[in-house]
Amino acid sequence: MISIKELKDSWDEVVNFSTIPDMKTYSDWHVFDENKSVKWNREEVERHNREYKEEQERLNKEHQELKQNARNKIIMYILENSFTIKKEEQALRLWNYIYFHPSYKPIDDLDNMIELIDDIYSMDKTKM
Repeated sequence: MISIKELKDSWDEVVNFSTIPDMKTYSDWHVFDENKSVKWNREEVERHNREYKEEQERLNKEHQELKQNARNKIIMYILENSFTIKKEEQALRLWNYIYFHPSYKPIDDLDNMIELIDDIYSMDKTKM
């Protein structure tokens, strides 16, 4: 079973992950070495900026993987802790609602939303 602490830790890792490389980009006119040729300096700018872009793409990919992993854990948590939500699509819909609703704290409100859904479903069942 997945704990709420594990979910919080996974989600915090996603939220705190930076996709901005620890390097900088340079303008086309930047001069690294005044004693070298214009061509050499231009090639250095291109090389540095290419490395920056590659690092940014790598960080974006890693961030997406962390986010997907956290989302999968959240979906499993919902499925394990709800007696009414039995399909992955249902769990995903609940998660998307909580995640995209501005007044909710995604992980902190998860248990309350699961409980609400279960309560509503059980009320409907007792009327039958």
